[in-house]
Parts: sequence; C-alpha cells; structure tokens
Amino acid sequence: MDQSAAFTELWHILEDVEDMIKEGYKQPHPQAPEFNVSLIRDNPRGELHPAKLEQIKETSGEISQCKSCDLHLARKQAIVGQGNLKSTLMIILPAPDYDSDDEAKPIAGESREFLGKWISAIGLDLDKHCYLTNIVKCRPPGNRPPFLEELSACRHFMQDQVDSIQPKVLLLLGPSALSFIQIPPNRFEELRGQPLEGPAPLVLATYDPIWVKMHPQLKRPVWEDLKLLKDFVEHGR
Repeated sequence: MDQSAAFTELWHILEDVEDMIKEGYKQPHPQAPEFNVSLIRDNPRGELHPAKLEQIKETSGEISQCKSCDLHLARKQAIVGQGNLKSTLMIILPAPDYDSDDEAKPIAGESREFLGKWISAIGLDLDKHCYLTNIVKCRPPGNRPPFLEELSACRHFMQDQVDSIQPKVLLLLGPSALSFIQIPPNRFEELRGQPLEGPAPLVLATYDPIWVKMHPQLKRPVWEDLKLLKDFVEHGR
C-alpha cells in the first residue's frame, strides 16, 4: 500500500469509529483531507559500536530482573523494547497493557496495527524504521496510568536505551511519556505538538493511538503532529 493510501485508510477507520460512537452505524465517508506524502529514502546508519550493543544487552537483562517498584508483583514479564536498534525514530509508549504483557511486546494487537498505520502515513515502517519502548516496563494493575514513583523507578532504563540508540526523533505518546524529559503528565495538553527540549534533535509529544480511537475528535491535532514529524524526517527541520 502506498503512503497516501495508508493515510486515507487510517482516516476512514477513524471516521468509522466516530460514526459508531455517535450514531451506532457507519456512514458514507467524505473525501479524506489532502496529505501529500512523498517517498522518504532510507538513510541507513552504520553498525552499532560493540560497546553500545553490550550496553543494550546489559540494560535488557536489568529490566527483565527489575524489582524496584511494586509493578513487578503482578507482571507476567517485564517489557524491554522492540525494533531496529539503529532507528532514527524512537517511540516511547504508555505503560504496557494486557496484550503487551501477554505477548512481551511494547504494543500489541489492534493497538500495534493502528500505530503502524500512523507511521506508514508519514512514509516510515514501524518495524524497519522505529524502536519501541514503554515509559514503564511492567503493566500497572487494571491498565491504570503509572504512579510517579513507578515512572521514576524506570527512568534510568529509558535513559540507557536512548543513550544506546541515539535517535534523531523521540516521539512521546501520551501524558506519562512526558516524565522521561522531566515534565509532569498534567502539562501534556499544553505541550502536545510542540518541539520540546530533550535528548534528540526533535522531541515531540502527541496522543496515544488508542486514546484517539476512543476520542475521534483528536484525530485532526494528531495529523498536524504527524506532518511536523514527517517534515523533520524528510528535511531535518
């Protein structure tokens, strides 16, 4: 599927969700808004230095055995991360949910498919061009947002992963992901969609895809954020 078609399909999915919430049935779709997507050429990075690979391996082992907070008591497993270790785009996701805990992946099932369509719409591939990790590594009970002490307990793991991968773009999904750059979650609405100070040339926060599925009115702000991200990936600005 080409990139423009991927965007159009994603737009229609969101329209269907909104129809079902408001009317209880699907309606004919209006034309999707223009979203001109040009091909983004791959720009492969060199091999990771052996010291970086060793650091990633060490961090992964520490995450798997971590008992720094009470989240370890109910987890099936700690979720380390997944993706291309040479990625230019690193995505920090909210806490793992039930599907993530079952599959030992940062994002799984329908949620992953939905995020993949977002990334495809800006000319990238979720598996090929991205590294995914969670702001905390264990699922909170009831899929609740992580507490501040839980965010703090995992922060050094996040820092180690960012230091190892050294992404050019850091995409923070949802309020809790802001804690990585020392911003409280309650400032998310104020700062969403703005370039932020952080450990990458572009740090950007936007909504979690599943939150958008639950609140379709948020889809237009997300498109603006995606266009900013796409522009930076293509032109470095």
